[in-house]
Amino acid sequence: MHRSKLSTVVIDCQTNDLTEATRFWSAALGREVDASEKPATNRYVKFGSGSEELIVLAQKVSHASRVHLDIETDDIEAEVKRLEALGAKRIEKIETWWVMEAPTGHRFCVIRPQRDGKMPDDSPRWETSPLAPTRIPEPIHPGPHQLRSPHDPEPPIKVPNPPEEEVDDVLREAPKVASRDAPGG
Repeated sequence: MHRSKLSTVVIDCQTNDLTEATRFWSAALGREVDASEKPATNRYVKFGSGSEELIVLAQKVSHASRVHLDIETDDIEAEVKRLEALGAKRIEKIETWWVMEAPTGHRFCVIRPQRDGKMPDDSPRWETSPLAPTRIPEPIHPGPHQLRSPHDPEPPIKVPNPPEEEVDDVLREAPKVASRDAPGG
């Protein structure tokens, strides 16, 4: 079992200096850039604190400028295999992560956890079976409310039967409807 989650939007910039890209994207996104970031020399520049739900980075690249997504996981190989089962393909292993391509042609990366090396608590959990990876349901609220696997049978719908006295009261108070076959009806 492993966990994964969309973690980062990466703005790939075909440039040797991220200074102009940093100025533009910081203003466009309304996210400050920490003074410790060095856009002229760093390969990456982070917009905001990095603790936001979605991390946004600018990255120096040699290919055409584009945007790609990063999926963080606590088990890179298991996540890559899960995504391959869904139709993605491996493109290139770089350091500790994989560049992959979705069936739609979009490139994305599978990376290690980005926030202190820990997966966020709300990350989906996956169990890999020989047939297909399946999301393990997590309770939405404690108690009977719980997500179910699409493979689970539908639970029977329980309709409570009202006490007989209530049924009799409803029938007594219901307006009489004339039958079409009855005289005057």
